[in-house]
Amino acid sequence: RACQALRRMSDEQLRDIGLERKDVE
Repeated sequence: RACQALRRMSDEQLRDIGLERKDVE
């Protein structure tokens, strides 16, 4: 569902934009 760029981001980066790892898998 999510793009590859998001999947490559670290957990810390995802939290900065309001997402969690489960949201990009």
